[in-house]
Amino acid sequence: MKKLNGYLAITRPGTLKGDCISVQFTDRDSGCVALSATIDTSQFMRALTALNIECEFTFNDSGLVGKVAEHKTEQIKCTAWPGNITDERRGRLLKPFEVDGWVGDRGDFGDHRKLVSGKKNTVNVGFRRYVEKP
Repeated sequence: MKKLNGYLAITRPGTLKGDCISVQFTDRDSGCVALSATIDTSQFMRALTALNIECEFTFNDSGLVGKVAEHKTEQIKCTAWPGNITDERRGRLLKPFEVDGWVGDRGDFGDHRKLVSGKKNTVNVGFRRYVEKP
C-alpha cells in the first residue's frame, strides 16, 4: 500500500438526502479528493463505536492522487474581448502553452478579474499539471 499525506474532513452537508455525514480524504500534494463517502448520521455514530458498517464510497482512480499539482500563470493576448471568443479559439490560444502536461483553464478568458491591467484584451490564464513526486 502507498502512504500519502493529506487531510480528513468530516462535515454535515445540507443535502436532500436527509441527516447525513460526509467523510473526505484529500491528498495534500495533488489537492484531489482521494476517497469520499456520505452516510446516515446514525450509521456514522455506530462506526464511531467500533462497529463495522456497510457503506458506499467513491475512490478517485484518475491517476492524479499521489502526484504533485503544479501551477503557473501566462499572459495571453487576444484579438478581441476575451470573454466573447469561442471555445475553439480559446483552445488555439492555449495550444502553444499546453506542452509537457500543462492544461490551461479555459474559464479564465471569461473572468473579468483575470484581465491584465494596462494591456488591452490580455488575460492571465492559469495552467496546472500533475507530476510524479521527486
